[in-house]
Amino acid sequence: MTHALHTSIHLHSGDSRAPTRAQQILAQMIQRYSDGDNQCKPDAVTYSAVISAVTKAEDLSRAAIRAEELLHEAISNYSNDDEVKLNSSVFNTVIDAWARSGDKRAPSRAEKILKCMNQLYEETGYEGLQPTINISMQKQYEEGNTALKPNTAAYNAVLSACAFTRHEEDREEAFRIAFRLFNEMSSRKSFHPDNYTYTILLSVCEYLLPKEQVERRFLNAKKLFEQCCETGYVNDYVLNKLRQAVPNKSYIALVGGTSVQSASDLPKQWTKSVHKRTRRKQLLGNIDSGKK
Repeated sequence: MTHALHTSIHLHSGDSRAPTRAQQILAQMIQRYSDGDNQCKPDAVTYSAVISAVTKAEDLSRAAIRAEELLHEAISNYSNDDEVKLNSSVFNTVIDAWARSGDKRAPSRAEKILKCMNQLYEETGYEGLQPTINISMQKQYEEGNTALKPNTAAYNAVLSACAFTRHEEDREEAFRIAFRLFNEMSSRKSFHPDNYTYTILLSVCEYLLPKEQVERRFLNAKKLFEQCCETGYVNDYVLNKLRQAVPNKSYIALVGGTSVQSASDLPKQWTKSVHKRTRRKQLLGNIDSGKK
């Protein structure tokens, strides 16, 4: 019975009525379970399907709010259940909903969800709660991009929510949250910022700091770019964002002259991690195809 209801939720996922229908199905399952039908007990898969459907509602802000409510309901019901354990995909779906919502609360809400996920992981030790963002990023990590650990991807999702804060009065708080998370990432031993992290954070400088704060924009962008160079994650996306975040004169000074047109013109040390990822993927491709 539970499997059939899961299937029904997924079949309606492309329908405009999916958010409402999914919640109706969940309510039916809860009612039938409370009436004694143990086969209708909602589990982590149920909540994941319903949350996914809810986030597709047209009202993105309301969708994020409702998705978070369902997440907390799931945590309350199942975080201590040995048979049914929540995994990181449920959390990441909600984080992504906030990131897309444009709601002024998005940065702080996304950060709190990330902290909740980390706390549950630390308390339970359940590997499925290690922060991740989606299957494609996990696949890239497994294929050799060791810097793109699932943890990094989850943090990047929250940083994205900060970068695209729309309300001017909330930009300063979003800026502080973004750099607080960046400092937290930089201090961890198990994972660290990657090229996408630096691209997002340069966007944070560009979008959240007023243009008249030239020195502040420059100092923050300079700090980010220098750390990016040190760790070897400079690519063309990073350069493009740096160019947009600081005046042209400052950009030229940071990259080392007017002759730099792309990341390939930079010292190899600055791009070593990007190239390492590419070489690793090429090697794996050769092995898979039987080449030597």
